Amino acid sequence: MNTTKSPKRLVEMIEGIHYNRPHIDDAISSKAFDYYIDALDPSKSFFLQSDIDELSQYRYSFDDALRNGDTQVAYTIYNIYLKRLETRLNHIQKNLPNMVKSFDYKVDETLNVDPDAQKWATTQAELDDYWRKRLKNRALTLKLNGESEEKIISTIERRYKNQLKQVDQTNATDVYQIFANSITAALDPHSNYFAPRASETFNINMSLSLEGIGAVLQMDDDYTKVVRLVPVAQLQHKVT
Repeated sequence: MNTTKSPKRLVEMIEGIHYNRPHIDDAISSKAFDYYIDALDPSKSFFLQSDIDELSQYRYSFDDALRNGDTQVAYTIYNIYLKRLETRLNHIQKNLPNMVKSFDYKVDETLNVDPDAQKWATTQAELDDYWRKRLKNRALTLKLNGESEEKIISTIERRYKNQLKQVDQTNATDVYQIFANSITAALDPHSNYFAPRASETFNINMSLSLEGIGAVLQMDDDYTKVVRLVPVAQLQHKVT
């Protein structure tokens, strides 16, 4: 679904055009709330159970927010998530060198990496321990790949610096897109809302068109690098 209209218009389009002819109500709002939380924190790494309990006051507000044209609820929830994320990642940046140097890889520990089987941490200490194991697992993987301790620290630091940078680049339109997609996901897994920027990217990918910046890009350790430039003559043709 691609629309730049207001929240009210989005409701009209969903209820009038969607093949199921759904009615956006409290039942949809409840599902959308869960999808929104999962989209923000899919690995249960930042919110505590107490945060989820507090945010549950908005569980039945998503439908009203759209109909009233006031989606402040989306930004209220997002701002709490943002605060938790920035606090956590800044803490990691500050303490990572000492943490990596203190890891004892002879200790028998387990780490649950399946978010569906994982529960929200109930205390800050529990969440801190989860992050310790998570960072230790990452450090151990790099160590087994032959990386030095200094390289392990710099690699992990770069990863979370880049994550913070990506969060800093998130704007109100991006947050609204996550919110709107939580509504469409509550209806079926195949309907999506695209903000203008995301819609353009989607259309380029679907058409396999090279029109755009004229370069082939590739992710390299959480960074985007230019692999090669595309000659101008090729920008007008489709990839075959």
